[in-house]
Amino acid sequence: MKFADAPEADVAEYRAVSGLAVAGAVLAVASAVVLIEPAAQVVWSLPAIGLLLNTAALLRIARHDPPLVGRTAALAGLFLSVMFLVAAPVGAASFRRMLADEARQVADAWFAYLAEGQPHKAHQIALHPRHRQLLDERLWQFYRTSPQ
Repeated sequence: MKFADAPEADVAEYRAVSGLAVAGAVLAVASAVVLIEPAAQVVWSLPAIGLLLNTAALLRIARHDPPLVGRTAALAGLFLSVMFLVAAPVGAASFRRMLADEARQVADAWFAYLAEGQPHKAHQIALHPRHRQLLDERLWQFYRTSPQ
């Protein structure tokens, strides 16, 4: 069989690729930088713009005649944009909550040591971990003999 003899129905039809879908998918992948640097305010615009581009791409693909290619890319981009838009603030809030809980535990221990008449132990937990002594019976001796 020659290519010239092929029926028209068997010939694959060229369909244009949606530029919005490609741009939205690329921007959605680039939105992962939000997880690395959540404090940078300009970075927050990436997943938001990706969300808008991918939504516009899906609408355009649905309405365009002849049909455009790129629906899968737009859906994947939409998913990634939403995921990064939600994951970054949730991660930041979780980190702040965990940090506050740990700080509260140290503060409670500090006050407990003072209430128990052990200011040397309270002082030690206020120091950087590299500079702390063991909280044992030799700690008072360390404070008595240390010139600092």
